[in-house]
Amino acid sequence: MTENTRVQEIDAIVESINAEDATRQLMELAVRTELELGEAFITTHRGDLWHRPEAQPYLHARMVLASLLERSGKLKEALSHFEALLRFTKDDPQGARYHLARCYACLGDTKALQALLKAFEADPSPVWTWMTLLAQHRTGQMKTAQKTLGQARRQNPHIEGYLTGKVRLPRTVPTEGDTPSPETAMAAMAYLGPAWSADREAMYWLLKVGEKMPGKRA
Repeated sequence: MTENTRVQEIDAIVESINAEDATRQLMELAVRTELELGEAFITTHRGDLWHRPEAQPYLHARMVLASLLERSGKLKEALSHFEALLRFTKDDPQGARYHLARCYACLGDTKALQALLKAFEADPSPVWTWMTLLAQHRTGQMKTAQKTLGQARRQNPHIEGYLTGKVRLPRTVPTEGDTPSPETAMAAMAYLGPAWSADREAMYWLLKVGEKMPGKRA
């Protein structure tokens, strides 16, 4: 079976059946493809596995499986898969770090979130800036958080309105882009919304500092 055929098989599983059955079948497929690759192959190419075409269907299956578990609210089960994907390919071409950051934040594991943020500290995305801001607030780094908030607002002025509920999110969320547009902000909310909503103190602080912005009443 070719790599493209295996990827198509994975996508067909997700589209054709319910989430519970899809999770079971993807788990079986991931195990089967892992055995096909072999432990020696995975160990040899660990850290750079995505760049081996024969391994991409396996990594794609793990990513889809982890995402299904995450969407089903099984965050602890999803964690192990996202963490494995980062071990397998350090430059994270699949974007597992964004899902992992969301899981850590929602589960209240600030220490793990901080370590992940540091590992990808050069990430220029607004998702990473807002996750960094959340971690800073949780650890009481308020002066630093104020500076990071300013940076986050400059990166994309639309995210704060969505986070605080002052601007309503449309039902359809587009694919994330690179420009500081409402569309980019909407895509970022897939990660930031659950993470920030899980922290009432952080949300209260964000609303409070928002009211103190120039042109608003204190």
